[in-house]
Amino acid sequence: KAIISSSASLENLKENISYIINLSKLSELKFEDKIKRPEKSISSVVGDYNVYILIDENIDVEKEKKRLSDEIKQLTEMLEKWKNKIEDKSFINNAPKSEVDKLLLRVRETEDKSVRLNNLLEDLKR
Repeated sequence: KAIISSSASLENLKENISYIINLSKLSELKFEDKIKRPEKSISSVVGDYNVYILIDENIDVEKEKKRLSDEIKQLTEMLEKWKNKIEDKSFINNAPKSEVDKLLLRVRETEDKSVRLNNLLEDLKR
C-alpha cells in the first residue's frame, strides 16, 4: 500500500493510477491532499509529491535494513574511488573533458542516491 500526498495537483497521477499500481506492484494506492506521515511507513519526496509506503507484516524490516546498509556501503566505496580519481591531477589534465564531466555527474547522482537510501534506512529504524 502507498499514499501520495501533495499540495500540487494530483489529477495527472490519478489519471494514471492503474499504470502506477501495476508498475510498482502495489495492492493499493491512495491520493491525499496534505497529510502527516503515517505510522509504520517509509517516505520519499519525488518532485512535488510526498510518497509514503506503508510497512505491513509482509515486509521483513530487518532484511530491508540490511539490504539498504549493504547498498549504502557499496555506494560509499564507489564514491571514494571516483573522488580519488577526480582529485588526481593527471586524470583531470589528461582525460577528455567529456569523461571528466561524466564522472562528476556520476558522483553527484550517486551522492543523491546515497542520501535517499540513508533517509529510507533512518525511516526503517524508527
